[in-house]
Amino acid sequence: MVGRDAKQIATVRNAALLGVALGGSLVSREELDEDVRKGTSQHSQHSQRWGDASEFLGYLGNAEAQVPILLAIHASSLVNDDEGLHGVSKTILSAYSINGLSTIVIKGIANTDRPSGTWNNGDYGFPSFHVSSTTTIAAVLDEYYGLSMSLPAYALAGLIGWSRIDQRDHDFSDVIFGAAMGYVIGKSVARHHLEDGSQIRILPSVDPSSGSVELLVEVPYGHG
Repeated sequence: MVGRDAKQIATVRNAALLGVALGGSLVSREELDEDVRKGTSQHSQHSQRWGDASEFLGYLGNAEAQVPILLAIHASSLVNDDEGLHGVSKTILSAYSINGLSTIVIKGIANTDRPSGTWNNGDYGFPSFHVSSTTTIAAVLDEYYGLSMSLPAYALAGLIGWSRIDQRDHDFSDVIFGAAMGYVIGKSVARHHLEDGSQIRILPSVDPSSGSVELLVEVPYGHG
C-alpha cells in the first residue's frame, strides 16, 4: 500500500509545488535564517520564549508521541469494526510512513546544520520532521473531513514549527519545506484512497420479503 501510494505523489503538480517551496526555503536560508538565529540566541541564553509550552509542543511532534496514538486509533477501528475510522487511520499511517522515509532521505542528502547542537549534534536539519509529520496528518484530515477537523491540526503543526525555531532545533527554512512536503504527501495519499473508495459497486441482493434476487448499487462516499 505504501509503495502504491508513493507513486501517486510523483506528479507534475506536486513537483511544481515542492519546487516553489524549495525555492522559498533557499531564499529564507539566504535572507532570513541568520536573523532568526540571532533573535532566538538572545532569549535562549535565559530560557525559551515559550518555556515549558515550547518543550511540550516539541514533544508532540516526536514520532514517539505520534506513532502510539496513530496505532491505537487504527487498532480501535479494527476492534470496533469502524469502516470509516479504519479508512482514515490506514490513510494516515501510509502517508505518515512515506513522509518519514522521505524526510530521512532528504536529511541525509542535504545534511544542513541546525542553529544549535542539541539534536543530532547540530546536523541533518533540513527539513523538519516534527512539522512535516504533523502537517501530513492535518492534510489527510482535511481531505476526509474538511477544515472543521483539519484546522486545529494545521494550527498545531504551526505551533510545533514555532517551537522548533524557539528551541533552536530548526531554521525557518527547515520548517517551511517540512510543512509543504507534509501537505503534498498527506493530500496526495488521501485523494488516492478516497478515489479508490468512491467507486460504484454492484452487489447481488435477495429481497427478504419476496425472495427475489436483485442488484444492489452501492456508492460509498469518502467524505462521509
